Amino acid sequence: MLVPLATDYDAPRAGLATLVEVYKRSGEHWAWREGAMDRLSGTDAIRKGVEAGRDVDGLTAAWNEGIARFMKQRAPYLIYRCRT
Repeated sequence: MLVPLATDYDAPRAGLATLVEVYKRSGEHWAWREGAMDRLSGTDAIRKGVEAGRDVDGLTAAWNEGIARFMKQRAPYLIYRCRT
């Protein structure tokens, strides 16, 4: 089994890893639709990070703090307990 638990798969990270690899392999054939990419990711940081050659770990490093803040903020509103 490739992904033992549903919580072990991080879809946004997998998508970003795919984007980084496609960007690297495309070379001079790559072209951004900057407005669309920045709007989809909510920031220009992803696009600029990929262009700068940052790896997936570098691009997602700041995510954990935001995720932890969100999990704490949403906790009082959950009807059922989470296993995370």
